[in-house]
Amino acid sequence: MYSEFMKKFRDLLHNSIYLYLDHLSSNQAFLMSYKLELHTVMLLIIKKLSRSLQVELAYFFYIQSDLSEVASKSAFCQARMKIKSSLFKAFNEDLLCLLHRHRLYGYLSAGEFKKVAIDGFKLRLPQTKDLKEEFGTVKNQHKREIAMASAALAYDINTGYAIEADLDKIKTSEKGLVLPWLEKDLFDEEHLLIYDRFYLGWAYAYEHIVRGIHFIMRARVNWNKATQEFIASNSKDKIVTITIPEKALTDLRKKGYDLTGKATIKVRLVKGKDLNGKEVYYVTNVLDKQVLSKAEIHQDYAKRWQVETAIDALKNKIQLECFSGHKKEVIEQDFHAAIILYNISKVVHNHAME
Repeated sequence: MYSEFMKKFRDLLHNSIYLYLDHLSSNQAFLMSYKLELHTVMLLIIKKLSRSLQVELAYFFYIQSDLSEVASKSAFCQARMKIKSSLFKAFNEDLLCLLHRHRLYGYLSAGEFKKVAIDGFKLRLPQTKDLKEEFGTVKNQHKREIAMASAALAYDINTGYAIEADLDKIKTSEKGLVLPWLEKDLFDEEHLLIYDRFYLGWAYAYEHIVRGIHFIMRARVNWNKATQEFIASNSKDKIVTITIPEKALTDLRKKGYDLTGKATIKVRLVKGKDLNGKEVYYVTNVLDKQVLSKAEIHQDYAKRWQVETAIDALKNKIQLECFSGHKKEVIEQDFHAAIILYNISKVVHNHAME
């Protein structure tokens, strides 16, 4: 299975000029390229350009026994600007499809949810004027303006692969990064999305419920009256009807939802205990206790920590914040290429463990 997958992966890479034409700057891009074909530029970006660019180019052509054809730094920089960052997102989707096809993605039992942990994180960017204007800044302890970006990662708990990721301006909220994924139907009724307490909001919960997407969200102690009453009660697992607050209703109406009067949603509140014995609270729209028990909710939320580990690997092992350029398009290319590198590393790791 693994060798066949690698063969298909190489085919995918070498056919990229035909498969991803819509993600190039023009229909003529790379058609006349010799030293720097599209798949060559893609590989260079995915493999991570951590040293000086000329050293990276020399080494890349050296391992192909083609030192006489080493491309210049200028040629590479011009070539990469012909590639839209969306190409790497599309390539990652195709990579995951290949894994499915060759039975390397993992298996689910009948009726089991596809469990996806979602979390947001911040990225420090190169400190240039253009990137500060493009992504925004935050002040550090010395009151200096630091260029930063907001990012989000969707991590498949069952398989260990990163299935989606995005970055945007630093002021973009964690929910704001994830909502487009819901709107483009990345998830469906087979998925169970697991969030920490910073994602809980009734408008956000409604966006899931109306699409039939299941979720577990951690709840804060003082979230609202219904949760406060539940926490004060002796109940451990209770279905409640929540009246959506007016502010959340206004936001939903602006998005085109036809909600009049006092709209409500039905959710399930559950109590559990963390490793320190402290009581924790969850909100889910899986109302059937036979489908998802209280114990399973607590176990599944505990597995959410894996997305934190994946973010740590991206930032500290793959060195995501060591960007290879200072332009917005380069930042986005490097970001999405790092997700591909993470997944390829996972494939190799899984094969080695077997």
